Amino acid sequence: MNKLIADFTVLYTKLHTYHYNVVGPEFYSLHVMLEKEYDTFHEWIDEAAESMKVDGEYPVATVKEMLEITSIKEAESRDYSSKEILEDLVSDYENLIAYMYEIKETLPMIQDNMLEEFITYLQKQIWFFKATLK
Repeated sequence: MNKLIADFTVLYTKLHTYHYNVVGPEFYSLHVMLEKEYDTFHEWIDEAAESMKVDGEYPVATVKEMLEITSIKEAESRDYSSKEILEDLVSDYENLIAYMYEIKETLPMIQDNMLEEFITYLQKQIWFFKATLK
């Protein structure tokens, strides 16, 4: 679960970067959507960390530790088009889903149910993002 918390946290920061730096005709709609996305990841970080604490584990807590185990690439500060953002998020979300399926069998039922909720949400977002890219 620590890698997942690290991935969520780095993605949370990346979503903020995109939120601040989106440009182009879809600026407003993407700006609003990205805020909803980072709010969702903020909740998920807390849920995942609390589920680890229930099991007597310590969630990853430092940025250094997170950057060592995450598979999410950070986004630098610059302008981003909606196409760049959505394509990158599709890739990140697909990778998160694949990782969650990898770890599902090793987790207690409560964490497995939590991951199913995360996966369902991400799949729907991927559909929205891909439809927007057409």
